[in-house]
Amino acid sequence: MAAIPDGELILPLFPLPDLVFFPNTRLPLHIFEPRYRQMITDALDTDHRFGIVLLRPGWQNDYYGAPPTHPLGTIGTIEQAVPLEDGKFNILVRGDVRFRVLDEVSRVPYRTARVVLRPEVVREAQEAYAQREWLADLAQQYLHYLPNQMAVQEI
Repeated sequence: MAAIPDGELILPLFPLPDLVFFPNTRLPLHIFEPRYRQMITDALDTDHRFGIVLLRPGWQNDYYGAPPTHPLGTIGTIEQAVPLEDGKFNILVRGDVRFRVLDEVSRVPYRTARVVLRPEVVREAQEAYAQREWLADLAQQYLHYLPNQMAVQEI
């Protein structure tokens, strides 16, 4: 598998209504819509990659068109693909790196966009710990103002 190039690239988009996909995670998907079956076929014929983005609220009004998406997503690489007899796919996707959508370049037969990578910022251990402590304190303050809340041990 070739490395993901730096700079801008053209990427097929797979918008989902209720899922945020993160780098360093895996996601099983059942691909059934004709446009996305074509996208997976094309990805398998090339670099096995596509982008997963979250649809914005109200997507139901234009689902079969091109409802708005959030500008950040994650590049997914197909690790396993099982073609089914009816043309559908079951796939396993690995999250690689975040990206920002610059603009869409096509919507036929599926959406593609010009994107730029947004790699994770690697933090020093001390800085990461301080940020974790700050976030835990903020979460505790938030929970304090919610009525009838139980203590959250994880915080």
